[in-house]
Amino acid sequence: AKDDAFAGSSVLVASNPVDDEIPLSYDACSRHKRQFEFNPCLPHTLIYAHALDGGDPTNDPVLVVDEDKQYTFRDALYSQDIITADDSNLSLQDPVELCRLEWRYDDIDFTQSGTILIDEYRWSDRMERKWKLSSASSTKTLLWERSWEDRYGSPGTPVRKRGENGKYFIREPTPGKIFLKGAGASPLGDRPFLDSMDLET
Repeated sequence: AKDDAFAGSSVLVASNPVDDEIPLSYDACSRHKRQFEFNPCLPHTLIYAHALDGGDPTNDPVLVVDEDKQYTFRDALYSQDIITADDSNLSLQDPVELCRLEWRYDDIDFTQSGTILIDEYRWSDRMERKWKLSSASSTKTLLWERSWEDRYGSPGTPVRKRGENGKYFIREPTPGKIFLKGAGASPLGDRPFLDSMDLET
């Protein structure tokens, strides 16, 4: 939606050099901030990813120990607000970490009720995960972990729609429930399907 307070204004979000140092290996990525997009639930908030291992899968991941459990992370997802300063110029607030990921960040989707779905992948063995992230507590819940080469077992992809603000959201017939659509691959051929999924169970 158009915001007259921001009309004609601009702010530098990032200035990255040419990515000619990305390692020639699977699961490598830029060592700079990447994959910028706006949060459709908020008027002026950016979302972006940043590699914690310098974008090189041969580097050690970040190790976190929590209550005698060890977790490793290679990517982090951040949120960053854009505000109007006192002199009417735009200003970037300090970024806030949304979550960390063990593998590489791939994509993000939102429901209008505020639930966030995040995809991560590991190219070396073609694995993918989909997480539900609560916007209130930043708690991640695993929805599935699978090989994307398993077409027969594909759960489908969320159905999206354009919201009243002109941005796209995951279709949510009731809060916490979404639709999934897929080709429905099978030994007998494709059987396209529409399924529902309760994000609360």
